[in-house]
Amino acid sequence: MQQHLINGLKLKARYVDELKLVNATYSPYDIHIRSALHDRCLQSAAADFAGFYSDSKFHPQGGGWPKNWTPLPIHTNTDPDHEFEPDAPCARAKQIENERLARPEYLNYEQQHIDIVQAFAKGTGEPWTKWWDIIQYVGTLVCENAHGLTLPSFVTPQLYNDTISIRSTIIDYTAGMAILQALQNPELIRLRAGVLIKTLTGLFRAYTDEKLYAYSVHDSTISATLYALGVTAKMDVIGAGQPGYAATLIFELWKMDDGSLAIKLLYANTAEEALKTVTSSIQGCAGKDLCPLATVRGIMDQFVVQDIDKACQAQ
Repeated sequence: MQQHLINGLKLKARYVDELKLVNATYSPYDIHIRSALHDRCLQSAAADFAGFYSDSKFHPQGGGWPKNWTPLPIHTNTDPDHEFEPDAPCARAKQIENERLARPEYLNYEQQHIDIVQAFAKGTGEPWTKWWDIIQYVGTLVCENAHGLTLPSFVTPQLYNDTISIRSTIIDYTAGMAILQALQNPELIRLRAGVLIKTLTGLFRAYTDEKLYAYSVHDSTISATLYALGVTAKMDVIGAGQPGYAATLIFELWKMDDGSLAIKLLYANTAEEALKTVTSSIQGCAGKDLCPLATVRGIMDQFVVQDIDKACQAQ
């Protein structure tokens, strides 16, 4: 929660203090907040905007009320949520993932690093034999390490670092990224990110009263969105790892002097990290801080899904 409070203050510094896009006092006409269904996503959104509206006067003045805290409406979808949950049930996506995991390039890569799986099986006493057997456990270690907790004694610094690197490669590969000498899989990216991409491109096209739309989602949602911005976009923005805690990806829509619209893409990997402009990572936007909206839409539109239920049917 503290990380997201800090993140909210960072966003406030840009959109309230610097650009003066949003008023310091909450107004429902300024902002619309949505979240994935998981408790941690809802809590993250609440903490973010406790920081964002830390100067808001829109709250009771009576005794006992937390200082400068304004409770905000946070909207969610119904379950299953294909918009904010890249791992929502989708038979066709699971088919493609299983096909990728059976390909020679993946099997060879897994075999090259099977000693790490064996080390975790020995250290935990679990009957693990494949890399995907340990992915969730390693995710727990990432959380513990980020918060300064002591890792199991068998997890040496070298083992930890090697594991995190290989885990990230496997996650990106399984999700359809062009890696391990495999081509990008547009269909898989469309199935996992296409509903959210449709929402984003719809906002680019529509006139709305709200000035800021915020989505509290998962690290995998951020990665999936970056996959849809170009073959190398995710690697260019984040590198070989996965998004950090409180990672933030921002699409800013700018009106240029000639009346045309352009996108500025910003990213911060942690709450403490400053926002950096990464627009040039979008395919077709090399060397640009502001990229024509038509160019960005041309890349993203190919990943839009119109009927996710139909698209997810097994073949």
